[in-house]
Amino acid sequence: MTINLTDYRYIAGMATRTEAVYDELRRELLDLNGEFEPGQRLKLLDLAQRFDASLSVIREALTRLAGQGLLVATPQRGFSLRELSVTDLADLTRTRVQVESLALRQALRNGDVAWEAAVVAAHHRRADARIRNGRAQGRLSEQGRAYCERQGRTDSSLSL
Repeated sequence: MTINLTDYRYIAGMATRTEAVYDELRRELLDLNGEFEPGQRLKLLDLAQRFDASLSVIREALTRLAGQGLLVATPQRGFSLRELSVTDLADLTRTRVQVESLALRQALRNGDVAWEAAVVAAHHRRADARIRNGRAQGRLSEQGRAYCERQGRTDSSLSL
C-alpha cells in the first residue's frame, strides 16, 4: 500500500496519534512515582507496542519530550530519562511555588462571589472526605464548624 504524504487526512491522523502518545508519555514522565526511573533508557519497540503506534510516531513524541528537557537524546543510543539533581528539584520547586502563587494572586484578584463560593464548597467537600476517611478527626471539623458559624450557618446545616 502506498501512502500519499500530501493526503491531509493521513498527516492529521498521524499528528493526532503523536499528540496522544506525547501527552501520555509526558504525564507519565512527570509522575515522580511512575514506572520510569531517572536515567532509564527507553526502548522504541516496547513503546510502539504499548501505544499501538508506529516507530515514527514514537520517535516524534520522544523528540518533542527531549526538546522540553524531559528526555536526553543520544545519537546512536536513543532516548533516556533525564536525571534530576537536588539543585534541579530545588529549582523546579521554587518555580512551581512562584507560578502557583501568581495564579492564586490573580484568582483572588479576579474571582467573584460565585468563584469564592465554589472554592469554599470545594474545601468543604475535601474536608468532608478527609473526615470520612478518618484522617482528620476533631480539629478540622471544629474549624469547619467555626467557619460556618462565622458565615451565619447553624450546626444543623453542616454536612460534616
